[in-house]
Amino acid sequence: MRKLYFAAFILMFALAGASTLAVGQSRSELAEPSFTLISPRAGAVLRAGDRVEIRWDMKLDDVIVQNEWAEMELVLENDEGLNMRISPQMNVTARSAMWTVPNIRTETARIVMQCGIEGQGEMYRFVQPSPFSIRLGKINPTVVMELAAREVRAGSNLDVRWTSNLGRGTMYDVMVSHDQGAHYYKAGTTSENRFSLHVDDRLAGSMLIQVVGRRADGSRVESIVDRNTMVRILDNTQD
Repeated sequence: MRKLYFAAFILMFALAGASTLAVGQSRSELAEPSFTLISPRAGAVLRAGDRVEIRWDMKLDDVIVQNEWAEMELVLENDEGLNMRISPQMNVTARSAMWTVPNIRTETARIVMQCGIEGQGEMYRFVQPSPFSIRLGKINPTVVMELAAREVRAGSNLDVRWTSNLGRGTMYDVMVSHDQGAHYYKAGTTSENRFSLHVDDRLAGSMLIQVVGRRADGSRVESIVDRNTMVRILDNTQD
């Protein structure tokens, strides 16, 4: 009888251990998503115009990883209100992206990772905890765009102007995005420093505008894209 009780005790102990292991595995599988930025590190000093590699490690829920519609993007922010998308839409398996440092000066730059499934639940937003710096060089190629208005009526024209130090022989492409910078199309090309952008009368919502200078040596210089380059499109029936 004692042997029987002892065997039953061993069996209960084994079952309890298996149950604990299963719970542990479940918790591991449901662990909170995480994001670690490897480069640029906190405290780094980057120069405007530098071509640098952003590298990161992250863990996401399997529901997101296995969904073909899952996506992510990188954004540059600072304490002064900059909110600038710096990558196209990427697959959630990506762990690096090349980036041209914009022509700004800041001591509070942070990389932000946004990811998830568009239209399904909350998008994850991971912010680099400590900042890095961006400094201007002595001579930086720049294209600085100026918009005549932040609203435009569908079917009308928007005056887009810019200043540039790229010199003679530069051609400028005026680029427009209707999906917050995920994709751009070329609205036109000019050698001047202004462009009349026609807005199709069937459009509504908003658009991002960017000017890209193409120099004679083949290099490209892009104007900064942030919330200040977003234009609201009013439909023809709106007062």
